[in-house]
Amino acid sequence: LGGGHPQQDAAAAAKLGFTGIKIDGCGPALNMTLWTAELRRAGTGKPRVLIEDCLDKDFWWREMTPPTPTRELLHTCPAHFYRITRDVAPDFYSVFFNINFMVNKLAQFYDDPKAAPRPGCWSYPDMLEVGVEPLTLVESKTHFAAWCVMSSPLILGFDLTNETTYREVYPIVANKGALAVSAAWAGNSGRLLKNSTETFVHVTPVGAHDSVPAGAPNQTFATWQIFAKPMAEDHRRWAVLLVNLGVAARDIPLTFLDVSPALGRDPIASDVWTGERVTVAPGSHTFERVAAHDSVFLFL
Repeated sequence: LGGGHPQQDAAAAAKLGFTGIKIDGCGPALNMTLWTAELRRAGTGKPRVLIEDCLDKDFWWREMTPPTPTRELLHTCPAHFYRITRDVAPDFYSVFFNINFMVNKLAQFYDDPKAAPRPGCWSYPDMLEVGVEPLTLVESKTHFAAWCVMSSPLILGFDLTNETTYREVYPIVANKGALAVSAAWAGNSGRLLKNSTETFVHVTPVGAHDSVPAGAPNQTFATWQIFAKPMAEDHRRWAVLLVNLGVAARDIPLTFLDVSPALGRDPIASDVWTGERVTVAPGSHTFERVAAHDSVFLFL
């Protein structure tokens, strides 16, 4: 099982002195345990950045049992970070399909500290589509915030030689508050806190060519979602992201005790992007008329 040429490739990586290796688990390189063994045998150990592109994904698609059980693979974690989703497209619904797929697929592992996403073993729902058309700047900002609050590695995917795009997205990708959320580790990589009860169906493309899967063109989404990540181990400080996935402006309610009892009923709130104080009501607060595909990103 596994395919590819792990012995030869590992030997070549050692000889050439590579410190970063991307193993495409969606191709013939299906057996990460075998690849890791060959890399160590070749003398590379675990390179500084080893990306297993698709965690057991070809086995899920084929309804096969992977050579190493997924929980065991996550415990040993041969990859520093791994992609767990299908290819993302520069489309808002593709972005949020992927992050929700990641949340649902890893739900059984989040309570296991040896298997959950953690330093040295991060999951990510593919590269960033920030600044890639037809994604708008508002959508790019929400997209970036979602990757930050879920501790997903931030791999830029836009053309860095395009000065116009660079200047447009730089305030997003270089924002100190958002990057602080991404970098924080307080024992939890971030969670989907709440979904709206109302849902809707939307066409959802996949991949760099923005194609719509023939077998499953539509996906179901919550109208709004709330994500949260602790910023301190005592859970007295949090980052919270409220997202309007719908096509019209929506009110999004947030109850502070839903985030953590440690917050209390009257936390101090500030905007992650600007650092400015945000006035909130005690107990809970409804953020009114959040625009379609826009978001509210808070420190509490």
